[in-house]
Amino acid sequence: MNRLALKQKSVASELMDLAPALAKPEDDVPIVLTSNAVYVLSQLGLSDMVKKAPQLDKWEIRNMGDQVMGGLDFKSIAEETSLRGFPTICMQRNELVRQLVKAGSALDDKSGMRMACGIKSLEMKQGSAHVSFSASTVKPKSYRMVVGADGLASKVRELLVGPIGGKHVQIKFPGWGRWMCTIPAALFPLASGDRTMTEFWKEGRRIGSWPCAGGNVVFYGTVLHPRPAPIPDNPQARIDAFCKDFEFVKEDFGGAIERIFEHLHANKKRIDLKLEYPAQAIEDAFSLANAIVSAEGGKLLPEEDMDIALRAWRTARRSKAAIVEQASEEFHKAAKSFSNKGLMGFITSRLAPVAVNERSMNARFRKVYRL
Repeated sequence: MNRLALKQKSVASELMDLAPALAKPEDDVPIVLTSNAVYVLSQLGLSDMVKKAPQLDKWEIRNMGDQVMGGLDFKSIAEETSLRGFPTICMQRNELVRQLVKAGSALDDKSGMRMACGIKSLEMKQGSAHVSFSASTVKPKSYRMVVGADGLASKVRELLVGPIGGKHVQIKFPGWGRWMCTIPAALFPLASGDRTMTEFWKEGRRIGSWPCAGGNVVFYGTVLHPRPAPIPDNPQARIDAFCKDFEFVKEDFGGAIERIFEHLHANKKRIDLKLEYPAQAIEDAFSLANAIVSAEGGKLLPEEDMDIALRAWRTARRSKAAIVEQASEEFHKAAKSFSNKGLMGFITSRLAPVAVNERSMNARFRKVYRL
């Protein structure tokens, strides 16, 4: 999925990850390991396990009508990169977790294993994997294995099924969803400065893709189930609907998002946006909050990380698509009419890509987002 998202930005990439490895370990279901993951496993001394696993040729994304919306040709990916000879395989989750735990405990250099999303330790307890989380993790200069957060707090992996006819694997994508992959800056110093990619799907159709805030999580995914009713035409009702759709973000980023929603609801009667714009404007607010608040309990980032995040956000903000720029302008105008120019007024004022003093911006962020 990382490569698929990067391809939309015309960025060549060899980045894959082992994100499915730790998702709901109590469910022993088939998972897919791409060529990069297979290479990592081989480097960890698990070549025999890799050779015994079934190989996969394609990955397809289908809508609820069983129509192919996109996907990956695993063989072509391996041929295009330096991963030739390392196939994409499918194996049972519990077996992979068991082998990873075994290989990880045998590593002499623990810094060679990078656990993303604050994972502190991994151990086996009563036949399943037990994951311990920490508020922060040491970021090694280099690493051989990346374990992402996908599946730990989403339904993405619940949609994954095992090999079917023709050596394919399919993901049934419901009505609405959001994918985001973050490229570690150390691996991919993109010329544009955009390090994060967000992709939106609506009713089985890809409706947008743009960069947002920088970060270090390798992969994140959330799937929303189909809507029970059509979207209302009234602008106020649409704002309510979008807020409900993105309810999951409140859990991801803690108190900062709670405050955003409080101000949205308190001032929604004053918002008069064009009907097609609220989704992008609200996503902007989420991106901004994500840039300055860690995913662990909504705590403020350390000063040095905040500076990096803010610069990355400003760069990404300037490079968004024209429709998002227009959405930001509309949202900024609406913010001026708010009776309470607290957090929401400040956030919306920052949506316009204007030059600001970095030190002053940091100080205002810390004051507004003190939780």
